[in-house]
Amino acid sequence: MKYGLLFANFGIYGDVHLLADLAQQAEEAGWSGVFLMDTLCFEDGPTCDPWIALAAMAMRTRRIALGLQVAALSRRRPWKLVREAVTLDHLSGGRLILGVGAGTAYDRGFAAFGEEMDAKKRAAMLDESLEILPGLWSGKPFSFQGEHYHIDPITFLPPPVQTPGIPLWIGGMELGKGLIERAARFDGVVSFPADGTYAKLTPEKIHQLKRLLDQQRTDSRPFDIIAGGPAFKAVHNQRARTRLQAYAEAGATWFMEFIWGVRNLKSVRTSIQQGPPSLS
Repeated sequence: MKYGLLFANFGIYGDVHLLADLAQQAEEAGWSGVFLMDTLCFEDGPTCDPWIALAAMAMRTRRIALGLQVAALSRRRPWKLVREAVTLDHLSGGRLILGVGAGTAYDRGFAAFGEEMDAKKRAAMLDESLEILPGLWSGKPFSFQGEHYHIDPITFLPPPVQTPGIPLWIGGMELGKGLIERAARFDGVVSFPADGTYAKLTPEKIHQLKRLLDQQRTDSRPFDIIAGGPAFKAVHNQRARTRLQAYAEAGATWFMEFIWGVRNLKSVRTSIQQGPPSLS
């Protein structure tokens, strides 16, 4: 199981210089990935653009995976997102992992700017975008005619560094049929329960999720299941390490420490520098 750090891109972590510095520290300490939220505005406080922050993080690192959890595709033009993602994949030398979803109802980045609020329409926009992304970054002629998006024949170059494309992790709030069927077609699943945390995504739920995904998937490509919780604590706490072992045995391939803007920066730096936990 790999260990990652999921940072808020707001509050004290809305500083792109700080995020780049923390990404470098995480790589030096042996973490496998650093990820950012895709928040446009949070409680009118400092917020940075996650794409530009990831570019800064890419320039300060060489090995560690970088990505979003998760980009709200229903408020982004998919062709613009493809251009940004492929450029970042090249900048990082093929280290980008792209988490995507329909967006959450409580995100002010929708309501405040008149974005689509209907959940069914946003899901439909997500599904169309998930056809467009691989089509455009294939490096081959591509066209698309959907309800929400229309693309005349066009070729986007260059393709990503990664083949057959940038890994897509599908995000959703609940472990429903729609999320499972959608995620099974791609490279991973990130499920945030309704409270916006990983707290209710227990090893038992991970095991159930893996079983349902195995029933849906039709190929043998590697597939990631992302869980999360107190990874920092597990470095020195046997009970917490036992809990992590249960997640790994249930089928989780990544475990994320979620770092909100309210957490003390000094203690976060110390925890990052001690490295990820080690399971026997």
